[in-house]
Amino acid sequence: MPKKSYDTATLPRHFCRHLKKLWEHEKQPPKRLLIAVSGGVDSIALLHLMVNCQKKLGLKLAIGHFHHGLRAESDAEATAIEQLAEQLNLPCFIDHWQPPTDGYNLPARARHARYHALHNQAQQFAAQLICTAHHQDDQVETFFERLLLRGSGVRGLGGIRSVAPIPLGPEKQSTIQLFRPLLDQPKQQLVQWLEAQQIPWFEDASNLDQRYTRSKLRHTLIPYLEQEITQQPIAKRMAETATRLQEADEALEWTLNEQWTKLQIEPIEPKGLQLNVEHLLLWPKELQSRTLDRLIMQLCGGSPLSARAKSGFSYHLNNLGKSWRIRIRGVEVIRDENRLCFRPTNEPPRKRSESNH
Repeated sequence: MPKKSYDTATLPRHFCRHLKKLWEHEKQPPKRLLIAVSGGVDSIALLHLMVNCQKKLGLKLAIGHFHHGLRAESDAEATAIEQLAEQLNLPCFIDHWQPPTDGYNLPARARHARYHALHNQAQQFAAQLICTAHHQDDQVETFFERLLLRGSGVRGLGGIRSVAPIPLGPEKQSTIQLFRPLLDQPKQQLVQWLEAQQIPWFEDASNLDQRYTRSKLRHTLIPYLEQEITQQPIAKRMAETATRLQEADEALEWTLNEQWTKLQIEPIEPKGLQLNVEHLLLWPKELQSRTLDRLIMQLCGGSPLSARAKSGFSYHLNNLGKSWRIRIRGVEVIRDENRLCFRPTNEPPRKRSESNH
């Protein structure tokens, strides 16, 4: 399918207008932002678009870079980003990472280290937001990855949020948030704009490596759907679907908030919580799962629970009577008659069925 040609001349103006609209209802719109720059086309486009809005919106910007040391080009990219920061007269923070030698789960460990590095850089700059360059095409890939490989529900299929907590793990929470202002922009528009402005960027060869799931989605599944099924680009339509799912997710959260006090949640020792299970049993399974998610995150932090953990909880809650216990992410969940107790524990699981989900 031929690539669509975009009107790149209007992109900077539309982007500034987009930022103003996102922040128009904020009592104190963010003014200090760290821009995560890898050197690739997405982050270079984001950087230059943000710089274009800097004076108009009264922003203070800084560049954050994570040198992961995983590719031969990493040194050259870091040097080029430092030079670009000097040209733009912006502060620049660069953190170096020593990749683990065992290679186990390397992409996830690198991503975890990157978010911690960016968070530390944002703290040094006193930034309120960390801007990342996720765009419309990323939203499509995320949707298919979660649909086909994870069996995600409403929240997961809602995809990438424009504003979200920075994932630092259960041991560390922060008021600094991730901000993704390019989610309504197709990648090809960013490419064409940089080309029109004669702004260079680095190409990451791993983006073409189809050993990786997202690369397969990007170069195989999505082109097939566009060529053989829709006969048109699907990014805009899929992004609209993700937005509707996010709105449904917000409605479910609103419903849970409205019903929350009926659970009669109380603290118990040591550092646990208990609730009256009678109301919970009357709720739809989706609200039961969200209750579990919220309580586990309140006790331990971290990201939302897996579908497997929620399914195991739902099975016990609705099928196994008034006396049972399971272990979910370091928390013992115990049913005792009409009470449901949540107790953080460091003890190892006592049997296979109580293993960590």
